[in-house]
Parts: sequence; C-alpha cells; structure tokens
Amino acid sequence: MKSRQHLFQQAQWFAAVLQTKLRGLVFEETASPTRPLTRRERDCLRLAAEGHSAQDIARTLSITERTAVFHLNHAEEKLGTTRRQHAVARGVALGQIEPACYPARFSDSVRLVQLN
Repeated sequence: MKSRQHLFQQAQWFAAVLQTKLRGLVFEETASPTRPLTRRERDCLRLAAEGHSAQDIARTLSITERTAVFHLNHAEEKLGTTRRQHAVARGVALGQIEPACYPARFSDSVRLVQLN
C-alpha cells in the first residue's frame, strides 16, 4: 500500500497540472514556451519534480548547487512561471519533462486534464 505522503504528492502534482491547464484557458496562454528548454534545464526540472532539492540535483548531476539553481531559474523563466512547482506542472503539461517517480499514473493524470 502506498504511503500517505506518496499519495499526497501525487495529488499535489495533479492539482498543479490541472491549475496550469485551467489558467491557460482563462488567460489564453501560448501552447508552448517561446524558447525550448535545454537538456540540462529539463534534467534539473525533472529531478525537482521528483522532490529533490537544489543540493540533491547538483550532487546527482555533478554540478554545483548554484548551477542547478541557475538552470531551474532559467526553466521557470522560459515556461513563464515564478515558482518551481508551477514550472514542473507546466513542463509536464507541455511534454517538456516526464517525472520518473510517476511514469504511468502521472502521465495518465496529465492526459485527463488536457482540455484541448
């Protein structure tokens, strides 16, 4: 049986993706970022989606923490967000990243909220 914390995290990500989609409908945002994310920005954002801190991301990718934050900030900017969680949700909704921690179920949740 899954832990409460794991189920709560799944619900948070689902809510964030849903909020991103609904906000896009209300404000008629563009369907994709104006500039594509780099491989490193996608890597950092994917790890952030899995709940890793900037320090953990840096250690995993063999970069400094400052560089990890730099990539995360650039990803947020390109995706038109100001918060990391929103950047993750928007990145998933746009197909830029796919969090490895929810490979099947999370992808199904994203498909459910595609309101095109």
